[in-house]
Amino acid sequence: MLLLVGSLVFVAGGILMVSKGDGRGWLCLVFFGLCAMVFIATLHPRSAYLSVSREGLMFASLFRSSMIKWDAIEEFGVYTIKQRGLSVAKFVGLNFRESESSHRKARSLSKSLVGYEGGLPDTYGLKAEDLALLLTNYLNEYKKPNP
Repeated sequence: MLLLVGSLVFVAGGILMVSKGDGRGWLCLVFFGLCAMVFIATLHPRSAYLSVSREGLMFASLFRSSMIKWDAIEEFGVYTIKQRGLSVAKFVGLNFRESESSHRKARSLSKSLVGYEGGLPDTYGLKAEDLALLLTNYLNEYKKPNP
């Protein structure tokens, strides 16, 4: 919501600039107008979600969904995004089982950058540490062989 409000403030500033004859206002208006539309789209309930089932994880970001089966996952953990040495965000990362052969180069690059082969796009209202622990519990429960 803060990003949406900020974008709308810059849109208003762009309108003010254009109304005073400053052509640079159009750049501000278009760019932050597009940003505002993206932020509005993220407010839709189907835009971003995480769903856990016996089969695996289903998650979405900006209406694009992905499924990862429990059998493909080795572990969950937390990684921190830093800028200029300062922590700016924490996310849930995951490593795949050795037998998982898809996207090896991309996974290797990701692991070298953040320490995990993949990650979730959001923490879905939880702290990254809490979500990683919750998903680890589901992983341990659903990977058990059925009697």
